[in-house]
Amino acid sequence: MNDVIICASVKLVEKSTPYDQKLLIADLRKLFGNIQVEEGCQLAKSAELAEKSALSEDAKIKEIIVKTLWRNAEMYGPAIGVRIPTATGFIQGSIRPSDITFTSDTTSDPSVWNKLIVFCKSQKGKFKFGVLTIP
Repeated sequence: MNDVIICASVKLVEKSTPYDQKLLIADLRKLFGNIQVEEGCQLAKSAELAEKSALSEDAKIKEIIVKTLWRNAEMYGPAIGVRIPTATGFIQGSIRPSDITFTSDTTSDPSVWNKLIVFCKSQKGKFKFGVLTIP
């Protein structure tokens, strides 16, 4: 059996007004009902987790990774995480001021993906959708 990764995203073009994250979450709740919202900036949480973990035996490599994660949190955050339940699990989402991304490693209910594609296409920005099959 092959592994599958599905991704839908929309990214703002330069000099556009940032996405209103609270409004987008409200829209997703109207569309899907019971979504889970992961409070706090997920990019900052990743940086904090990396600082606390035994990420690398090499302190220099760990320092570079942690600095990169913090820089990403500052440049691209805040990122709010969402989880949309499906018949086979969850679709994970990230809503940042500059982009919206949804991914899943299961071939979950196509109707959920169809709704997400329509949702993403209704936002301003450049839309992308892809399915990756890993043998």
